[in-house]
Amino acid sequence: MRLNNFQELERMEMEQREVPSNIKNSIDSQVGFFKFIGNLFELFIPQMVDLFANKMTNNTTKNSSRRYPNQ
Repeated sequence: MRLNNFQELERMEMEQREVPSNIKNSIDSQVGFFKFIGNLFELFIPQMVDLFANKMTNNTTKNSSRRYPNQ
């Protein structure tokens, strides 16, 4: 496969480019924070929604049985 000149130029520029350590550390910490928030949403939010949905359905069945005790 023949390499495109623009791809070669991009590769050379990426090799020459250095990112200052304070910027890299800042970006790494922000990415870590967003990963943490994403994990919270992925793990806990669905369970909380299920919990509230179950509570709501349990409350409606309890309330309906109180209204009509002979059923």
